[in-house]
Amino acid sequence: MISEEEAFQILNIEDQDDALDAFEDALFEIKQFYITRTPVRKLWEAKYRKLRRLEEAIAVFEEISVDQFSFEVKKIDDQNLRSSVNSYYQQRGELNRAISLVNSVEGLIQLSQIQLDLVKSYASLWTKVDVSDVTTEVLLSKEPDPMDVLKAIEVESFEEINGLSSDHPLKNEAKRLQLWLEYSE
Repeated sequence: MISEEEAFQILNIEDQDDALDAFEDALFEIKQFYITRTPVRKLWEAKYRKLRRLEEAIAVFEEISVDQFSFEVKKIDDQNLRSSVNSYYQQRGELNRAISLVNSVEGLIQLSQIQLDLVKSYASLWTKVDVSDVTTEVLLSKEPDPMDVLKAIEVESFEEINGLSSDHPLKNEAKRLQLWLEYSE
């Protein structure tokens, strides 16, 4: 349990009446972070610590509820490239909507962990692609536009990406996602 003085500092308030608004603003800011950024485990875990501190701080002034929700990640088809990509982006959109609606720390942490699991599942499909010939520098945190990925699909399966040129956008995405897997372990 933290002191009232610490709670004031964490919530960055001077008056107890502002506690709930400050908590909701901070929660909204973190939700936006989860929705707009590429999920990276170390960054997500840093936000978990911040969320737990916010939860402790608001508990000094207010009783807060815990959201009840369920979100099930569906298995991504690994046989057809286009349906895999579509499934991933559809589930990612649904998950982002759920994140925007959740109003508790516990719920937000659970959904953000599901977000990491979804990306891991999707990224693991791209390990079938040989990226040893890709010389383009890719940024782990720079996700391509989903429409660009869909437009770049010229083959039916992940394995067929191997026959594409080394600078093809799908090869670059494979390299980015394989780096993501390495970094997330």
